[in-house]
Amino acid sequence: MSPRHLGVRAVLARSFARIHETNLKKQGLLPLTFADPADWEKVEAQDRISVRGLQAMTPGQPSRWCSTSPTDATCPFRSATR
Repeated sequence: MSPRHLGVRAVLARSFARIHETNLKKQGLLPLTFADPADWEKVEAQDRISVRGLQAMTPGQPSRWCSTSPTDATCPFRSATR
């Protein structure tokens, strides 16, 4: 089943192979990478990710999103531009 049908809107990864990124876009999913690669280590498996301003996003502009852990610690992040 497509992740889009499971409610997924974006996929966050350290990096993407070109074919994987293209396939995600064809499925209507937003491939996101970290603007600062060191931020990858700050996200834990149980964290919930929220993308801010998803409707107002434009190509080439970084998106803003945050990670909230079960302990309610929040970490803001920015995506790399594509």
